[in-house]
Amino acid sequence: MFTSCRLSLRQKITGIEIWADVKILKPYYATNVYNQPTPEQMIAAYAKGFIYSGRWQVLYNSQTGSGTDNDTYTIGSSAPQQTKFWRYSTVEHQLQFVELHRVTGSGEYGSTETKLKIALTLERAMLVTTGIEPLGRSITETGTVIMGSNLFVPRHPLTWEWVP
Repeated sequence: MFTSCRLSLRQKITGIEIWADVKILKPYYATNVYNQPTPEQMIAAYAKGFIYSGRWQVLYNSQTGSGTDNDTYTIGSSAPQQTKFWRYSTVEHQLQFVELHRVTGSGEYGSTETKLKIALTLERAMLVTTGIEPLGRSITETGTVIMGSNLFVPRHPLTWEWVP
């Protein structure tokens, strides 16, 4: 299994190209507590084929040039990087960038609950020994931005590709 791979994400809005190169770190089986906050969410994730997960980081982006020293321009919200991870579905062939959010007062007696939110989904992805690649012989594939950020905008087309 790979230790890391690089993906290039691109979005064109009114002629301006927004991009980010993302480093996908070593995959683990998705049984880690930080990845599936409740047993119900773990069961639902396994049912959809999400059996691999891991950490990621933005290497470079079109806003600042570098992403490693500036977490403002990232995928998803401005939540701390330690609450963000990727997960891969062997059933749906999707790579999702997800975040854990703590919601206070949503349960009984003002308890705190952890919710999983999807920030971005890459379609037709395939986990191989060298990383995450577009399925089949495609060079690029599409994705969906679900959670807006300072980098990517929801409801606009996004493409992605594996960078050797």
